[in-house]
Amino acid sequence: MKKHSPVLMIFVFCILLLTNVTCKKDPTKNAVLPIATQEGKNTIGFMINDEVWVPYAKCGGSLAGSGSSSACGKINVQYDDLLYGGSMSFQCSRRKEKSGKTSSLTISSSVTFSISSVGNKIDSIGAHFQGENSNGNEDNYSRLQNGSKFIITKLDKVNRIVSGEFELILGEDNGSGKQITLKSGRFDFKMNSCICD
Repeated sequence: MKKHSPVLMIFVFCILLLTNVTCKKDPTKNAVLPIATQEGKNTIGFMINDEVWVPYAKCGGSLAGSGSSSACGKINVQYDDLLYGGSMSFQCSRRKEKSGKTSSLTISSSVTFSISSVGNKIDSIGAHFQGENSNGNEDNYSRLQNGSKFIITKLDKVNRIVSGEFELILGEDNGSGKQITLKSGRFDFKMNSCICD
């Protein structure tokens, strides 16, 4: 039986360790849009700049750049049918593993309009998208533009499910005139969920 030197064994161990550390797979790469469902599967996705955006955030800690230290890093959904006749908000975040860049989408009903039935609720919500290169008001979008839609396709208060689809055209907060479009958006949430990867 041939003996291997300790130096060779340490060298092989170091190579294996470095290979494992540097080959971290980014779960946001090659993402696909979730299927449009109405079952409370806690999914959301949309297209932005010809790229699929789906949330991803590990449990615990904070999302660098997002200001969030919530355990609900990936998806945080709140619905209260007693508040304002139907108050809804959700925040979804994505952190790219390799670059460490974070982006997020927040949608919430306004104080003056409730979400208590299905249909187009674009006049009942506010939306904010924080891009990966957010700095001050740059790459922050919350000015809803004409042509946007936010349709609730299921609002089941008994089984606590809210589902829908959206296309949001948002203007940059700094008044630059730059716009982004979140296309082919769909969501299917269990009300009052807190999700992380």
